[in-house]
Amino acid sequence: MKNKLLKIVSLIIVFCVVTGLCSCKLTHKEIAGIMTTNRQVTLPTSSRNVAQKKDDEVTAIAPEGDKAIIKYFNRALELFYHNDIEFTRKKTTKLESYSAGSLASVSGATASYTSMLQSACADMMGVGSLESTYYFGDDISAAFAIKSVTENLVKKCSASAQGSKVNVSFTYNPYMGDFNDAIKNLTPDFMTTSDFIKKIAGYGASQSGASVEINSIKLSAVIDYSTKKFESVKIEYVTKFSAKEIAFDYVSGGPLNGTTKTVISYGNFKEK
Repeated sequence: MKNKLLKIVSLIIVFCVVTGLCSCKLTHKEIAGIMTTNRQVTLPTSSRNVAQKKDDEVTAIAPEGDKAIIKYFNRALELFYHNDIEFTRKKTTKLESYSAGSLASVSGATASYTSMLQSACADMMGVGSLESTYYFGDDISAAFAIKSVTENLVKKCSASAQGSKVNVSFTYNPYMGDFNDAIKNLTPDFMTTSDFIKKIAGYGASQSGASVEINSIKLSAVIDYSTKKFESVKIEYVTKFSAKEIAFDYVSGGPLNGTTKTVISYGNFKEK
């Protein structure tokens, strides 16, 4: 009886031990499963986009002080000239003011005559627009002839940051008192007194005291902060024209005065 009881107790103990071991093993499996499972956390689409946007965004910092602004622009200019770049160029000249003196009040002159005279003078000053695409390797200097900016050339510098871009701007000084010489640092494409006189002659007219002067010049650019390359470049200048007297076939008078504003803009810069 005693032996039988011991056997029963032994069986119960063995059963308990085996059950306990199985229980531990199952629990261990569950824990191991949690610890070793590499689960990829999937963010909502909006969260992923925000995270990606933050990684890609670069906040631009604008240079401060004339020297730093000039250096920043010149670096972008250097990169332009040392790379194979294609771009678009657009030139637009608009008549800002106009006065024809006694020519506008000729006895019997009609409104169409006055309008024709204004259009003729505007054409003489190159009013209109031209848009072309140029490629590096062609005569680049005819399309893009901007020279490095120096402190003596500019009267005022400014820079600002917007998103990932830096905007820089320069207001030019007259070179030795003459804006006509200063404009040569930016473009060869501008009206001169000799050009104006030729235009007048082309209309079968004569003149006295004709002159053309550049009155103001501004250069501005948008530069990518990460690459330091141009996004766009713009040259703006105002031209004053005048003549003491101008004579057409049967009409003469004066004085003739006016101003034009020219904008030469460059964009769509792409490295080939």
